[in-house]
Amino acid sequence: MNKNMKHLIFIVLFSFSFILSSHAQRSNDLPPMSKPGACYAKSLIQASHIMSEKSIAVYTGTDELNQNDNLELLNIVVEKGSTHWEKKNDKYVLVEDAQKIEQVLAVKDVSLTDDFVMENFTVLDNQLSKGMSEWRQVICEGKLHAKVIKDIQEKLRAQSFYNGEIDGKIGELLNQSLANYQTQNNLPIGSYNYETMEALGVKIP
Repeated sequence: MNKNMKHLIFIVLFSFSFILSSHAQRSNDLPPMSKPGACYAKSLIQASHIMSEKSIAVYTGTDELNQNDNLELLNIVVEKGSTHWEKKNDKYVLVEDAQKIEQVLAVKDVSLTDDFVMENFTVLDNQLSKGMSEWRQVICEGKLHAKVIKDIQEKLRAQSFYNGEIDGKIGELLNQSLANYQTQNNLPIGSYNYETMEALGVKIP
């Protein structure tokens, strides 16, 4: 083998190794600490929220909002919105529950008046982290048989999330119902993951 051929082979092998290495460094497309025989799928992890205490100077005087520049009307979100299934005319429809908002007439600058009391409110903070996709252990395809699917359908129906047939088949309605349940219960969305099954009380074979 001449030197030119050896040089060409070296370049090809190096380039191939570099491509593989670069791909591995860029990609987190493998489940971390995966268990032998277990199955995994990417699931959407929801943005997290917390409820916290907030102290507000509540106005106790007799002035109206438009009569006093030191007053402001605050809309405080005390509970985030959600959804639920509701039966109407023999059909289940998805109903959106609005955020619970409490209006408070507050004092902007407490040094300008004595007509206020400090009150604590439990409020919904802004999201702490953005939603992201992460690996979650899921029921393997070979174990997701009709008996398990029927159990999932029954558990979702019992909580008014599913209104379809208990037929042991995965379809668009079941997937959407499961996603709604996951969303409302702050669970990983978009897969038949273990966290969701545990929350529903579904036994995994």
